[in-house]
Amino acid sequence: MLRRRGFDGGITLVSADAGPPLRPAQLLQGLSGRRGQARVGAAAENGWYQDNDIDLKLKAEVTALDLGQRTAALKDGGTLAFDALILALGAEPNRPPIAGFDQPNVFVLRTLKDADAIVEAGRSSPAAWSLWARASSASKSPLL
Repeated sequence: MLRRRGFDGGITLVSADAGPPLRPAQLLQGLSGRRGQARVGAAAENGWYQDNDIDLKLKAEVTALDLGQRTAALKDGGTLAFDALILALGAEPNRPPIAGFDQPNVFVLRTLKDADAIVEAGRSSPAAWSLWARASSASKSPLL
């Protein structure tokens, strides 16, 4: 949005994730067996960051801010200087306090790694996977 509005200054996105942020549709491609398409989507996203002159720092974490000096300390010991700072603290999947939610066969979906774990679990439970496949193909909205 900043680039579309004409901002041409430096933008750095710091993420603890191993890959660029993905849209939910890309995660669903990973679940539906179209993992290759999800990877292509991730590569396209990465290209988008480069095309828009956005420095994407992956597997990195901000550990401290010095607002007076306008710097962010990184976990690896590095420092980033900034003129303005937007904190988009990301999101972890909501894990509701429901009995059984902590079981190994209950999943959340936020990353391609999560999608891979769900697909792998589905291989050992064909009935559950079949239900997912039928329900998601019958609906334009995925069941998540």
